[in-house]
Amino acid sequence: MVKVKKLVYASVLIALGSMMYIFESIIPFPIPFGKWGFSNFVVLFSATVFDLKTTLLVAIGKSVFGNLIAGHVFDPVFVLSFCGSLSAAFIQFAAWRIKFFGLAGVSLLGSIGNNLTQALVGMAVLKSSAFLILLPWMLILGIPGAFANAMIVKKVKEYATEVDFGFNFSKEKKAFENFSQGIRNCRSTNSRDT
Repeated sequence: MVKVKKLVYASVLIALGSMMYIFESIIPFPIPFGKWGFSNFVVLFSATVFDLKTTLLVAIGKSVFGNLIAGHVFDPVFVLSFCGSLSAAFIQFAAWRIKFFGLAGVSLLGSIGNNLTQALVGMAVLKSSAFLILLPWMLILGIPGAFANAMIVKKVKEYATEVDFGFNFSKEKKAFENFSQGIRNCRSTNSRDT
């Protein structure tokens, strides 16, 4: 049962990350060589809630499905995205368990790892040193996205309580229970009036 729930949560995060990946590829980034990186919040969320295997599954799934839908099937963009996403997953998972860094720090470390990995893989795959020139820009432009992802995850976690297999949306459940109780009270009042 626990494995099924984790798989369901991972699937939802993969779908959400893939949609965000497509959405952010449509909206142009205002500065050349930059990208929004908001789809990486699912990897950060997974790294702070799930085990390493599930976190890697989310990172791989988001990268594979997002790139497939965007039309990057095993091209250099796919390779860079895939390797960067895996790197971020490992780094964020480890950094969160050290309990030295806050959510923003973990997100920033993941962004640095992602960009550094993409630059190194880009140099190896494309045999171009241009990535060394772009790396400082990539690192600087990744900072706003890293902090935005940390804020998104913080907001989601305000509505979620961690349990051994993932998370439950406790505040939403309480709000729904209050709403349901209100409906029941209205029905009982109406039945007494008639």
